[in-house]
Amino acid sequence: MDAREFFEAYGKAFTETEVEVAGFYSVPCITARGGTARLGATREEVQDFFATVLRRYREQGFADGRIRSIDSRELGANSVLATVAWDYLGAGGEVLWTWTFTYNLYKTGGRWAILLQTMHD
Repeated sequence: MDAREFFEAYGKAFTETEVEVAGFYSVPCITARGGTARLGATREEVQDFFATVLRRYREQGFADGRIRSIDSRELGANSVLATVAWDYLGAGGEVLWTWTFTYNLYKTGGRWAILLQTMHD
């Protein structure tokens, strides 16, 4: 799976539940946004974090997302650094907001997972 395929599947998880979103993250992982870095030390902590994120997104009318742009590069055999700009869409397909994140993917047990996510805020 290349980075674009990974992030397309990850983006689709946001139309599901926090369990699907959290499944794309390594445990432990770090998410940094809004001036706060958070350690997700357990699967439950990562799921709880994304339950809050999904609730907030949906309260703002989020229905789907799409990749606006992606820039990725391999960092050896087991790591990828990817910067992704996302369009967050309403039910009618209109762009509600756009955010950019940089992700460090790390391959563990033969699968890619997000080790570190940093919002460009």
